[in-house]
Amino acid sequence: MSHKVLIATRSFGSTSSKPWDVLAQAGLETVQADMRQPMSEERLIELLADTDGAIVGVVPLTARVFAHAPKLKVVCMHGVGIDHIDLHAAKACGVMVANCPGTNDQGVADLAIGLMLCLARQLPVVDQELRRQTWKTYRGVELWRRTLGLVGLGHVGRAVAKRALGFEMRVLAYDPYVTTQQAQDMGVELVKLDEVLEQSNLTMSD
Repeated sequence: MSHKVLIATRSFGSTSSKPWDVLAQAGLETVQADMRQPMSEERLIELLADTDGAIVGVVPLTARVFAHAPKLKVVCMHGVGIDHIDLHAAKACGVMVANCPGTNDQGVADLAIGLMLCLARQLPVVDQELRRQTWKTYRGVELWRRTLGLVGLGHVGRAVAKRALGFEMRVLAYDPYVTTQQAQDMGVELVKLDEVLEQSNLTMSD
């Protein structure tokens, strides 16, 4: 008997057919939710009524949803964060919850540095002026040797720190779960949260 899997995320298989091929080769029946519509509890309950598994993005998997999904056995977050999934309810209903750690931290770190550069050099404003065929003089600032503050040294925070060191930035970080030695090994100064906020030219939360 074929098992049914709900795909409730825009990005699944959006750049390659391989994820879909893997599910098909496993003999699974897939149902893709129309993500253009709001994903309310009621709609999700309807979609999961006879579903064995689900691959989701940021959709509300609440206790009520789990209670109305009697066949559901596994949920996989297509990403890292699972704060929108009621883990206690999932456990009580015998549903395994998984995620995909390490799949997007490098991309997020690239984006963080890119946004810092955009703000420092006022690139969005300059781009808009050029599109209007006007030109003004804008004075930006350099990231070079600035002080970056990180609130959290998780996967993304560490990846951002590594990139920032390439700009010879001084990197400060607050993370109660990281030791001073671990931070030093990364080239990062571990300080109190107040010091991060007071001394940084740029601040990012992981």
